[in-house]
Order: sequence, then structure tokens, then C-alpha cells
Amino acid sequence: MTSTNTVVHVLYENEAWMPPLIKAFEEAGLSVDPVYLGENFTLDPNSEPAKDGIWLNRISPSSHTRAHDASVALTREILYWLESHGRRVIGGSRVFDVEMSKFRQATLLKRFGIRTPTTFMVVGPEEALKAARHFNGPFLLKHNQGGKGLGIELYQSYEDFEKRIAASTADLDQGPNRQLIVQQYIAAPEPYITRLEFIGGKLIFAMRSSTVDGFQLCPSDACQKKGIDVCPAGPRDARDA
Repeated sequence: MTSTNTVVHVLYENEAWMPPLIKAFEEAGLSVDPVYLGENFTLDPNSEPAKDGIWLNRISPSSHTRAHDASVALTREILYWLESHGRRVIGGSRVFDVEMSKFRQATLLKRFGIRTPTTFMVVGPEEALKAARHFNGPFLLKHNQGGKGLGIELYQSYEDFEKRIAASTADLDQGPNRQLIVQQYIAAPEPYITRLEFIGGKLIFAMRSSTVDGFQLCPSDACQKKGIDVCPAGPRDARDA
């Protein structure tokens, strides 16, 4: 790790996201210390983190789709280490834990009086079947720790889901930690989602992503352009092909 007076220590696992981020920081006169958490790493509890600069957490809930299965758990330990030493962290443990869990997101929204679809978190196909009985109409099956819409399945009825489970559970993608979300499906009046980015309670920008082709969509600017064949958030081997 480097050490300068104005340094941003960036925790990351997706190499494709780094070049534009590093360029923007350098243009602002900041030094960047990339800390790669995609593979091998050693953390000494007797050591202290760098005291200068700030720490920026760029670990994604989709990290497992890039064969970085250990990144999320490793990041939790590093965030605890950083915060224990009083370091300034952007995207610290409280924020990170909410980002990694759709269950926590639903719980937090309800706490502030924001209506959300009926939601259950389950572990195991049999529990998913039990939860599905609560719905009279269509519902979704998705990963609790999700990313890019991967693993989302839409069922029109409990009977459809029961047939799917009865046929086979071997090919059921249960996602990281085998935690699944069974959630009421509400059809949107228009085929898109709008992503809002806030910093310090201030709206920075809004971005619209089309859902015409299904649930697997990426909020990256590049993915909204026609003719883009490789998602910058996708697997490394697909980007290098």
C-alpha cells in the first residue's frame, strides 16, 4: 500500500471498474492506493491501517459472479478492522451490510414507512415453497445477496413453482449462502427502473435502465448504449474474449 498526504485507498475486486475511477481521482489531484480483494489476501489484527487519506469500499454484491466468492466476507473483516482503528471509510460496515442483503433493505424501508412488496427470506427449496403459499398471484425468487439481476425467476402461481421444485432442485440457483428471497411481483406501468444516487442526502443523478429484455440488467452507463456486447460488470473471461 502506498502512503501520501492525499490518498484514497480503494477496496475493489472488479478490475474493469478501476481505470475511470483512478483517472477521476488523479484529475482531482488525489493519489489512489488500489487494494485488491479478489483473490489472496493476508490481514494481521496486530497491524494498523494507513492513517492518511480515506478508504473507499467498491466491493459489489455480484462479486461471486466473477469467481470472487470470498470478497464479501473478507471485506466485512477489513471494514471491522478499519473502523476499529477509527479510519474514515466511505461505504462502511453498516452501509455494506444493507447493500449485501435484500432482506435488510426491505426491513429498512419498512422502518421509514416506505411500502415494499411482500417479502420472505428463506433457506432451502422447501421453505421457499412454504413462503410461496402466501401469494395469490405472481411472485419472484431471487438471491438475498444479488447483483445484475442474476438468479431472478418469475413464477405466475404457487402451482407453477411447485411443479418446478418437484421436477428438480439440483439446478436451482440458490445464490451466496443459500439465502433466497421470495417476493410479491408487481408489474411496473413502464418497462424500466430508475436508479437514484444520493450523497449526504443530496440527489446527485438519476439513471434509467430498460427491463424489456428481463431482469438481468446492469446500471452501468456503458450498458445503456446500443451495440455494447460485453458488460463491464461481467465475468473477466467474457471481457477478455
